[in-house]
Amino acid sequence: MRDSFAHCLTAIEALKHDQREAQREFTACDASEREAQESVVNFEAHMKSLLDQEMGQRMDREQAELEINAYPAAVVLADVGLVVITALGYDGLDQLISLGEDVDMDD
Repeated sequence: MRDSFAHCLTAIEALKHDQREAQREFTACDASEREAQESVVNFEAHMKSLLDQEMGQRMDREQAELEINAYPAAVVLADVGLVVITALGYDGLDQLISLGEDVDMDD
């Protein structure tokens, strides 16, 4: 009887040891899973940051292209304006403007 009781105690101690070992493994796995989730979150944040940077650079590039494309038209309009002012003088320019105001653009 004593032997079976000692055997049961030994088995209980072994089970407790196994339980502690399993708990340590579970805790380690849980920590690894949290680290993996943090890595995924950090990676997603990094990718979003890179995408935001790229979008910002693309918008800057598109704005620069618009400004570059608009520059020749602005120069031409400025040149035409100077020619009109020079040819007509300011009084002639005022008359030209008033003629433009009288024109009905819906016709």
